[in-house]
Amino acid sequence: TDGHGNVRVMGRAQARDGYTTGVRAYSYRRKGSKAWEPLSTVGPDNAGFDPHGVDPALDAAYGLKRVDGKLAAFTRALDGSGAEKLVYAHPHVDVTGFARIGRNGRIIGATYSTDVPAVEYFDPAVARLVQSLTKALPKLPLVRVIDSSEDENRLLIWAGSDADPGRYFLFDRTSKKLNELGLVRPDLETVKLATMRHVTYPAADGTMIPAYLTLPPAGEARNIPAIVLPHGGPGARDDWGFDWLSQFFANQGFAVLQPNFRGSTGYGDAWFQKNGFQSWRTAIGDVTDAGRWLVKQGIADPAKLGILGWSYGGYAALQSAVVE
Repeated sequence: TDGHGNVRVMGRAQARDGYTTGVRAYSYRRKGSKAWEPLSTVGPDNAGFDPHGVDPALDAAYGLKRVDGKLAAFTRALDGSGAEKLVYAHPHVDVTGFARIGRNGRIIGATYSTDVPAVEYFDPAVARLVQSLTKALPKLPLVRVIDSSEDENRLLIWAGSDADPGRYFLFDRTSKKLNELGLVRPDLETVKLATMRHVTYPAADGTMIPAYLTLPPAGEARNIPAIVLPHGGPGARDDWGFDWLSQFFANQGFAVLQPNFRGSTGYGDAWFQKNGFQSWRTAIGDVTDAGRWLVKQGIADPAKLGILGWSYGGYAALQSAVVE
């Protein structure tokens, strides 16, 4: 909808023999019209304009579309002209979606992640506000506008980090006052949490694989028990920030390495390849090389090195044990 009760875009998934084919056809309505007109078609390779939201002020849909093998943010006019405009593209990673604000879900920016999650704000006022709040909360570098009053003068803010699960604040734009409301995980407030570090390690073919390393918050991280923790999906990736599972294992004395192996999303088509199942030899090789790196760095005790995962990560854990 346009956030004001008007349905402007509709999508239909194509099906055959009870299964979806991966083709989605989108239609739209012009302002004040009930007639549906073609907007775009997205294929099984996710090519084409994929709408995510409607901006009534622009009379346009925000969506994602591939540019040079990576997803970028576009708008497409809903006035019948079909005019398309590139809003934001990152040179190295995919745009993953859109940041919104308020009960009407107004789109205010595009989300992406290099080694740290980020937002490219389209709204200059919100961009300046988030920049100011980030300076005011130096220990909480991840700052997000979660919700707002209808006039957007009072904002619900979430802020967190790798070693802080996050806390909620109420910010009054008129009085410029920031008040803390509550903690996401209050039981962890007095627990010393581990820090997460972005690292890269070499795969067998020399490709550098991005990953996140979490070490126990106390003691020397040399020759200790360690876990390789591949993410689910495979249409997913790990990110910098609080991760309850890696924190749990770090608390128990384990080093944890979370690899964004080839087959992970967010890094473009060339990195995703044919996904972690069809390109499993590459993906599983990258996961296994994560364990080799932990040993070579002297972090992991080779006799106490494990692998754990759920969903695709469970498959990766089993396959890694099969091939190695």
